[in-house]
Amino acid sequence: MDGRPSEHPTLGASLGSRFTRRHALRLLGASLLVLHAVVWLGPEFPLARALLLAHLGLFLIWQPIWRADASISAQDLAVFTLFTAALLLMLDWWLLSGWLVLLIGLVAGTTSGARHGRLAHLLTLAFLLSALLIRAVPRAFDLPPLPEPLDPIFSSALPLLALAVLLLPGGAQRGDPPREVDLLRALNAALVTVVLALGSLLGMYHWGLGYVDALVRCLLAIAALLLLTSWVLTPRLGLNSVLGLWERSLLNIGTPFERWLDHVAGMVASQPSARSLLEAGAAALAALPWASGARWEGAGVQGQVGEDTTHSIEVPTADFSMRIYARQRPGPMLRLHAMLLVRVLAHFYRAKLGEEALAIATHLQAVHETGARVTHDIKNLLQTLEPLAAALGPGESGRHPERALAQLGRSLPEITRRLAVAVARLEGPAQTADRQWLPASRWWAQTRARYHDRRVRFEGDPVGEVPLPGELFDNAVDNLLDNALRKAADGADALPDGGIVVALVAVPAGWKLSVTDAGEPIAPELADRLLRAPVPSRTGLGVGLYQCMRLATQCGYQLALTSNQRGRVRFELTPLA
Repeated sequence: MDGRPSEHPTLGASLGSRFTRRHALRLLGASLLVLHAVVWLGPEFPLARALLLAHLGLFLIWQPIWRADASISAQDLAVFTLFTAALLLMLDWWLLSGWLVLLIGLVAGTTSGARHGRLAHLLTLAFLLSALLIRAVPRAFDLPPLPEPLDPIFSSALPLLALAVLLLPGGAQRGDPPREVDLLRALNAALVTVVLALGSLLGMYHWGLGYVDALVRCLLAIAALLLLTSWVLTPRLGLNSVLGLWERSLLNIGTPFERWLDHVAGMVASQPSARSLLEAGAAALAALPWASGARWEGAGVQGQVGEDTTHSIEVPTADFSMRIYARQRPGPMLRLHAMLLVRVLAHFYRAKLGEEALAIATHLQAVHETGARVTHDIKNLLQTLEPLAAALGPGESGRHPERALAQLGRSLPEITRRLAVAVARLEGPAQTADRQWLPASRWWAQTRARYHDRRVRFEGDPVGEVPLPGELFDNAVDNLLDNALRKAADGADALPDGGIVVALVAVPAGWKLSVTDAGEPIAPELADRLLRAPVPSRTGLGVGLYQCMRLATQCGYQLALTSNQRGRVRFELTPLA
């Protein structure tokens, strides 16, 4: 019987499963009552066999191993039929004692979350132990009759325990988890019961005691042993307890776990890529004392180190599959240990992949930002070339050739310089801003020459050779004036002549540049993001001021919107203190 529910359960199977879950305690109590009758009558009575068949039927309905709607294979049905026939045909006190031990282990290993369910299991264990130790074992070994009070107690008190289980309220409700059997706990309970029974018999023959006295002594000895074992295994003693030592031994099978963690962490720091980390980790696994080689395979990675053997442990992970070849057949604990080691390696491998992806994304972002800045530079250069081209046109150059040549002479060096800056930025974006420092008077004169006929008023007259970061100030004044002039050209926000003011003032830490226009204020939701992130733009990428702010930070300056009122919108570029 595979224990799995059938894919298409019938209505009867579904109702049977629901009935079993809701009335499990009543079925258990009825089964115990019938079993008590079998034990009280004895296997020699023919009626006992019929009652045992009824008990087996009730037990089959109650048992927690298979669900009522589970599919039954022919092999499982044949095994259960043979077991039932052998128990009925060959029934004696030995078989009955073995059946009671089996029931004790099954009930002790069954988990129950409800309070009434736990109480029912305790009462059932008391019933089964009493039936085994007081009735079945003495009859199986042909012991002298028990003292007079025990038989009446057995015949009258044990049915009360079964009735108590039968009358306990409650059952499994809708949504409760199904009952499970802990095989290890069931086996331990059955073994302790067998030790108790055999220990009582050995004590009786060894010390020359009566069966009841030997049983009491054996009970006390086993209780003391269990109490001592529980105290030694308690987690309150920390790593010095037997349980702590056992847990550490499970982690350290084959190699100390702490050493493996340190080794993998060292490989993460020393290996340049995730691929090399995986190769080094596989080599470290193959170098373990119990391993002879390792083979890995994943998305774009595969390889092998060491030698193949007939014994191997395969550990699949989300990114790769690792097969470790062992020198000998690995046991269950060694398999768990190998799985733990590989999962630790897989965790660091995934982190290394994340580092590589982040490095690629950072590089692409730097390329994108550099391209955006170069795009703005080219756009600003085109704006500078527009009035120059107009001045050199057929009409203007013919009327004022000297002025056109003078303007060309002033503009070409600046255009050449800014093109050189753009090319240098493409070659080495991180160092460009540090190389372009110009005298403030020279930069101021070049900027005034570029915008002398663009309705921009310049205030200030810097003198001396105190330098300023030319690329930063070019970027700032071009972006700010471009936005102000475009706003003035929209028509809805026309500015008077001189409505845009550019001022350059010396401050203790350097130079302060301000650009003020007399137009409408910037929308509050746009002003909050203007210098911190790219913003939507109808005429470009919307990254001009954002790039300018990043460049200002690199040069030790700060760009800020200091005034956002009607008729007074001001940006200031100031050095950081």
